[in-house]
Amino acid sequence: MRLIADLDSGKLLGAEIVGSQAGDSIELVAQAMSSGDALRSLAAASYNHPARGEEILNAVETLASKWGMSGAIFDREPDA
Repeated sequence: MRLIADLDSGKLLGAEIVGSQAGDSIELVAQAMSSGDALRSLAAASYNHPARGEEILNAVETLASKWGMSGAIFDREPDA
């Protein structure tokens, strides 16, 4: 699973998901993308452990860490 985001706006642009149960994850990401703040929505969601859906959170955490977006995604209140 890989999430693609605009680094300037923090907007989720898309995702690449492969695997035998990819459909379940695609549905969750697609629903989040309909909101204005998909990455924060995915980060705040509850996931079962262990489960394939938890890979969504792992992908959000990886994206946030790699590109220095952790504060924008995981802080409760966005910076003004």
